[in-house]
Amino acid sequence: MAYSTLTQKSIYAIETYQPSEKDEITPKKVLNERLTADQVEELKYLVMRKTVDEKLYLDPSLTLSVLSAKTGISTHELSYVLNNGLGKNFYQFINELRTEEAKLLLLSKDTKHLDLLGIAIRAGFNSKTTFYTTFKKATNLTPKEYIKANSAPN
Repeated sequence: MAYSTLTQKSIYAIETYQPSEKDEITPKKVLNERLTADQVEELKYLVMRKTVDEKLYLDPSLTLSVLSAKTGISTHELSYVLNNGLGKNFYQFINELRTEEAKLLLLSKDTKHLDLLGIAIRAGFNSKTTFYTTFKKATNLTPKEYIKANSAPN
């Protein structure tokens, strides 16, 4: 009986997969797209509105997951929207907003009493080093040079 079981032909047909021309032409990138262009635009608008209007970037403890929770967008989709919709990663996006805030604070009469660390903290940075590095990269000026270049002569 064992012999007859081993020599019996399989009842399942074995087919080898031959990709059609249509399969080969389909770009792999399209298959991996997480969101459509319209969805990216819609979510980008939501992220910008929420982050800027509520000034979420001023919170030094803001992370991708915290922003995700506040916007109601999953972390993966939020990251995708930032990378593909804005061309920036999370930290570039947030630090750019913080730098813009710092530029306003540096020139404001209301914050003249603050030192540069105070300005950095108010703008959402959690260290003077990150503030200086990010500010210099964004403006090609140090914060003090920025003040000097943008202050009205007395």
